[in-house]
This record gives sequence, structure tokens and C-alpha cells, in this order.
Amino acid sequence: MAWISFPDLKPTYFVKESIFSNLASAVGKPLHLDMATINKTRPSCAMVKVKVDLLANFPKFVELEVVNDVLQNSRVEKVKSTL
Repeated sequence: MAWISFPDLKPTYFVKESIFSNLASAVGKPLHLDMATINKTRPSCAMVKVKVDLLANFPKFVELEVVNDVLQNSRVEKVKSTL
């Protein structure tokens, strides 16, 4: 297990479901958030404990596809991740 941080995370993604399903799951199996992330007392960085293979290659960025249903378009955003 390891703590992974997502520094400079936009407020749009600062929701447990988004962090777990979109960000942390790209690295390993998300287990839980730290208290500062849950309470949003450190809004610039989210931290997640994940079950991860420490011998595997660790991604420096996680790519997210952001879909705009109103404009019917999408874009890809890179979110930095650190172990």
C-alpha cells in the first residue's frame, strides 16, 4: 500500500467518487482518502491510499476525458500524480 498525491488538483475533481474512480484507480485499488482531502482543508492536493504493485511502473500523470454534454464535445486533461 502507498499514499498517492494529486497536487494542483482542480476543485472540479475534488470529490471522492471522482478521485477514486477516475484518478486513483488508474494507479491501483483505492482504499481511502486522508482526512485533509475528506474535509477539504488542503484544497490544492488530494491524497489517496491505494493498493499498488510497487515494482510496476508508476504513472507520472493520469489522463481524464472531460465530456461537456451541453456543447457535445470533450477534452483530455492530465492530472499529475506522485507516489
